[in-house]
Amino acid sequence: MRTAAAPGGIAYACLLCGSENARTIRHQFSGRQATRLDRCLRCGLEYLCPTPSFETLKAIYTHDYFDAWGMASGECATVATMKTATFLPYLERLTRMTHAGAILDVGTGTGFFLQAAERYGFQPYGIKLSDYAAAIAATKFAADRIHRGTLEDAPFPEHFFSAVTMFDVLEHLRDPVGSLVIARRLLRSGGVLVIVTPNTASLTRRLMSTAWLHYKLEHLSYWNPRTMRHVAEMTGYSVHSLTSAKKALTLGYARTHLLAYPVPILTVLAGRLQVPRRIARRTLTMSIGEIAAYLRKR
Repeated sequence: MRTAAAPGGIAYACLLCGSENARTIRHQFSGRQATRLDRCLRCGLEYLCPTPSFETLKAIYTHDYFDAWGMASGECATVATMKTATFLPYLERLTRMTHAGAILDVGTGTGFFLQAAERYGFQPYGIKLSDYAAAIAATKFAADRIHRGTLEDAPFPEHFFSAVTMFDVLEHLRDPVGSLVIARRLLRSGGVLVIVTPNTASLTRRLMSTAWLHYKLEHLSYWNPRTMRHVAEMTGYSVHSLTSAKKALTLGYARTHLLAYPVPILTVLAGRLQVPRRIARRTLTMSIGEIAAYLRKR
């Protein structure tokens, strides 16, 4: 076993357990910035080295970031339908696990989840770092419901929420352990935290190896059932369930996403494939290599 070293011989601590004993599994570049992905040899977390600064990350999440959603010019009815279809099973499960009360969606995008949650009787609150997305979400709810910023500087009171959700968020956080601690403080006793994030133990990861479609420059950590149980124990949650996450996708959305985030072979095929519009808009529900964790505050 060796300790992976960055250019210049620097070793970086794991974002979960703090160990510097790691193996480099992927090198990547963002402009002139060289980064790499390490796998911790103690706990198994994969994490980006070095961790980008807050300013670097915020600069990523402009309106251009939403090109991959087909929403750089505003919301799209097709995306709204697709996102809502994805979120409904989580809301149905949440209503069985907790009383409908205040719900906080961290990384809420333009507010699709919160709109659906409101229809299920929840009081919607959201956090979004992107000024572009937060501005759209803020038009849908009361002025105090959408915080433009991070979980760390959010003004919400402790023990206020019945549920906190993080859909495709954990992998973007510079301090995922600290963020789960803050989320726990915001939850009521017995409240539920829902996390959906790429799963390094998934079939798609095993098949695609280092060309996995979830490996992106803005993803700072990658999780699996083992590391999810580890972080739950560290931060004061009990694991209710860990399941394969599913998304509602259209072929048109998948094509746009692959063109924005190139994947060997798949992006070439997506660029050449001509799909009739009526088929491109058809929604399919599938697993794309993510885990859904339902955690309860201890």
